[in-house]
Amino acid sequence: MDVSRETFERLKSYEGDVISWSAKKNLISKGDLETVWSRHILDCAQLATFAALDGRWIDLGSGAGLPGVVLALLADKSGFHMTLCEPNGKKASFLRQVCYRYGLRANVAKTRVEDMHPAEIQDFDFVTARAFQPLDRLMTLAYPILANDARGLFMKGEGASDEWDEANADWVLSGELHPAIVSTGSSIAVIDAVQRRS
Repeated sequence: MDVSRETFERLKSYEGDVISWSAKKNLISKGDLETVWSRHILDCAQLATFAALDGRWIDLGSGAGLPGVVLALLADKSGFHMTLCEPNGKKASFLRQVCYRYGLRANVAKTRVEDMHPAEIQDFDFVTARAFQPLDRLMTLAYPILANDARGLFMKGEGASDEWDEANADWVLSGELHPAIVSTGSSIAVIDAVQRRS
């Protein structure tokens, strides 16, 4: 991706935030601390190649802000807004500080998506998640959002093809798996529409 020097520096600064907080709050695994840039930040940034960073987004199980904060740092449109859905108090606190520090067009919802009021999830254009739930379970959680014409961008690991097949047993998925650009063997599940099988 071609980004401005300012955006690059903000991403690098955020990388430092993740590393320093992880030493105290275990945001990501200790084994990943040396590869935050490649394994996490660049991996998440690739989602920007699947959708314009505009409209209302929600990131499920945001954790350290992956991919929600990365996308918010990349977004340069006033019409963009990200909701970071994270029930863990320590992680939600980190996300709030990051949003404030970088002036992100984002808010933190310290809750599980299944506990959000239906009115809170009607107006999203995109829903994302990374390393959150198997795809069939993810469809159950994201269905109220997807059913309102949102598009799903879900980052999946090496078992993505099996997860897709398992999810299709209970759901009719309109979309496809795309090979990840950064992580070999990983995929992006792009869901344009979903219906429950009767």
